Amino acid sequence: MTVSVVLVSAGKGTRLGASVPKAVVSVAGKTLLELSLMHISEFKPDQLIVVAPDGLVPEFERLTAKFFSDFKVVVGGDTRQQSVAAGMAEVTSDFVLVHDAARAFTPKEVFDRVNLALEWADCVVPAMKPADTVKQVTDHWVDKTVDRNSLRLVQTPQGFRVSTLRDGLAA
Repeated sequence: MTVSVVLVSAGKGTRLGASVPKAVVSVAGKTLLELSLMHISEFKPDQLIVVAPDGLVPEFERLTAKFFSDFKVVVGGDTRQQSVAAGMAEVTSDFVLVHDAARAFTPKEVFDRVNLALEWADCVVPAMKPADTVKQVTDHWVDKTVDRNSLRLVQTPQGFRVSTLRDGLAA
């Protein structure tokens, strides 16, 4: 069973309010990209594809080379789906973990658990129960409290059998 990681890093950082793409925002002296790559390098995928914003491929190659000797950096699209598709075009393995560089503190153990679950599932999405109270709102007025026991906060890496994700992207 071979596994690739597609590291989606082409986000502009608009919601973050940053003047630079999210992946190159620094936290404690390292970019979010570097922090993500550090955890991915501990996982040791068979293949790594980094999806970069247009114009930043050389910078992303330089940062990725600190952690990997064999990798590919490709230009992402305007949407996450387009960026994932750009990364998937390079995948040569049986399985793929799609991870967001903005989730830079995801430990190796999460990658391991998602990868292990792919032995019996075509798609695996890590999720957590929300701790916060969640309200449904209309026009700034609270309609009701949502039962948080029925909700999950979806995270990455999201794991797929490569053929399953390619079929989904083509649909």
